[in-house]
Amino acid sequence: MLRGIERAEGTGEAEGPIPRLPQPPNATDLAQAAFLVDWPRIWTLQGLDNSCNLLYTGLSWYRPVRPEKVAMRLQREAPDPLYLQLKESLVEEINSGRYRPHRRLPSERELAERFKVSRMTARQALLGLAHDGLVYTRAGKGTFVAEPKIEQQLRSLTGFTQDVSDRGGKPSSRVLEASVVAATPEVASMLGLAPGAEVVLLSRVRLSDGTPLAIETAHLPLALVPALLQHDFTVESLYKVLEDEYGLALTQAEQTIEAALADPQEIELLEMIPPAAVLRIRRLSRTAGDVAVEYVRSAYRGDRYKFHSTLQSTSASGLPASGAHH
Repeated sequence: MLRGIERAEGTGEAEGPIPRLPQPPNATDLAQAAFLVDWPRIWTLQGLDNSCNLLYTGLSWYRPVRPEKVAMRLQREAPDPLYLQLKESLVEEINSGRYRPHRRLPSERELAERFKVSRMTARQALLGLAHDGLVYTRAGKGTFVAEPKIEQQLRSLTGFTQDVSDRGGKPSSRVLEASVVAATPEVASMLGLAPGAEVVLLSRVRLSDGTPLAIETAHLPLALVPALLQHDFTVESLYKVLEDEYGLALTQAEQTIEAALADPQEIELLEMIPPAAVLRIRRLSRTAGDVAVEYVRSAYRGDRYKFHSTLQSTSASGLPASGAHH
């Protein structure tokens, strides 16, 4: 039997009469059909459609098999539980591109039939994928492949616009509020201002290719950026305006990151399905002259982001520095 092609004759299935093609595919076509896995293209290549018309090899008839119907064998004698083996099989299919983002995965029943396991085993595998953030569920509709997470590097100080552009995306913003307000005690303390001092408040939903990824609420001392709100921050980069118009290049920052459940407003603005997690970030950015310019509070989608940092020992030898304790 050719790889990826199932012989249709002699199966005992009531398939009806075998259709006749004008001309059988040549050897090259058959070789491609045997090794490619992009089945709709195979059918198009052979002049076939998604109705699974049969291929004629010159010796017998063969039918393309959809990848979902290829039963992968689980190792029932292996030490790993069946649900973990099933989960890893699905992970491989997702990583290979067989199941693309937002495509529905087979149901519990379909997985149970395909892998010859119980529905409970299939359910455990799907729950494991959801726990790892690889899939999401929609009530009454099924389980779908999630978008791959964005790996955010923590080595340098960059803004959202630059981050998205560097990844090849199209950044944009939806402004929620842009006004001059009195600094709260927290904001005044972070920016080194007197309580009640005037600050610019800029709150935006940040999007990449039209998908909302974060909510950012920035506070900046009005005295440093008196005409900042004349700019259109639905399309302009705040950091670029600060540097080009005010000569305020942000070169250092302190930030904290913590995980939390999204509140109802965040779920609505970020278009998430509850319950959902967010990464809450607080960042204070300064110039090289140690001038505090921006204090921003952000909520990033936990299902779309992961943060990456590189650590190194404080001693040249790679051993803990003198006086260090475990």
